Amino acid sequence: MELKTSPHCQETEATILGSLLNTSGQIDGIPQAHDLLSPECFYLPAHRDLYRALHTLWTENTPPDIHLLVRQLEKQGSPVDYLFLSGIIGKTTFQLPKYVQVALELYQRRQLAAIALGLYQECHNELNDIHQLLNNTRDSLNHISHGFAPESSTLDEAIDQIRKRVEHNLHNESSLTGTPTGFHHLDQQSGGLQGSNLIIIAADTSQGKTALATKFVLEALWTQAPCAYYSLEMKKEELAARLIAMQSGLSASNLLYGKLQLPQIEQMERGLSRLYGLPLYFDDRTGSNLDTIIASIRTLTNRYHLRGVVIDYLQILNINMKESNKETQMAEAARRLKNLAHELNIWIIALSQLSRDTSKNVIGRLRDSGQIGEAADIVIAIDRPEAYGKHYTAPFQDVDPKGTARIDIVKGRNIGLQQFICGFEATTTRFYELDQVPHLTHTTTDPF
Repeated sequence: MELKTSPHCQETEATILGSLLNTSGQIDGIPQAHDLLSPECFYLPAHRDLYRALHTLWTENTPPDIHLLVRQLEKQGSPVDYLFLSGIIGKTTFQLPKYVQVALELYQRRQLAAIALGLYQECHNELNDIHQLLNNTRDSLNHISHGFAPESSTLDEAIDQIRKRVEHNLHNESSLTGTPTGFHHLDQQSGGLQGSNLIIIAADTSQGKTALATKFVLEALWTQAPCAYYSLEMKKEELAARLIAMQSGLSASNLLYGKLQLPQIEQMERGLSRLYGLPLYFDDRTGSNLDTIIASIRTLTNRYHLRGVVIDYLQILNINMKESNKETQMAEAARRLKNLAHELNIWIIALSQLSRDTSKNVIGRLRDSGQIGEAADIVIAIDRPEAYGKHYTAPFQDVDPKGTARIDIVKGRNIGLQQFICGFEATTTRFYELDQVPHLTHTTTDPF
């Protein structure tokens, strides 16, 4: 007995490879495809070689193009057939996860067929111990099913996690289960920044979005929680200057462009001493392309075990969605970032501009797409009436706006809504908690 044709589908394999090579494919399924598929899942040797090259480029955080792909094929000793590659490039799908599932099932069928053929031959040899045959067959079947078993858990396991959290809160002075924000009011309500959360910081232009995100990152770094920062407007040197400014009291513009005197240099060095060795990472190669940024976040999380990420900011991300408007693109970006945060169990802070339509609430004013707020777990708005020569509205109408800001949690899944006043030092773009300001916390229930 022998197999004349093993179960396979060349068109399915070619479409998967074309989608992985073309950024116009179902991008959201590409990481899952790389996680689930191995070269052995492809029936044709040419398809196996091509997938091996694509997977190598992906794990190196290198967006594939035809030149890099050919070079990788040559490096791994695989033949290069340009006619074959041109046929692959022309194939793509927006249903990549479904194609991956088909390829996996066909691979399982080939494995089962191979087991069946081997078992048929083994059974005709009476010298083989029947119990050993049964055990070997059982092990082989378990190996196949284990390799593709979905990750699942029970309600009992989830309840056990809640019990552990309750016990942790009971026996620890700090109720922090995530990374601290540096604001007692917020940490007390939320337990800190939590893994799997997408947090949107929204404000008008030049109101402190980057400064607040930097504040959160710095507080996380003090606990040695590794973070990554993706700024689409500033270089890493400018961000570093902001961190130094926050710690030294010198303005970032002085650090970057001024001629410091000896006392100021000593002041800068004191600030620098608090920053050396903190686990903050940048990736200058990503640019503004969302696909590249997501691939980089995966790589850095695997390498450095990131706890949090900042993306500054949403509206200038480049989304690979042809013939779609800005609203659709922003909704897609928020959805994918939320999925990524959940998958990697990290928090992601994404900054967002607000539209000028003050007749809407903050979530309705999230520029280009109100669906950003739907994907987010927490939406934080910043209000600095001092910048406009105005005063706070109720319940903070009696607070002097000079040197202060209002932090407004306008959406807080599982933590409720909250407002509080904090200090803001404009010269160093530093947010800080006020020591003694009574009756400035206002908390309500989040309707979301």
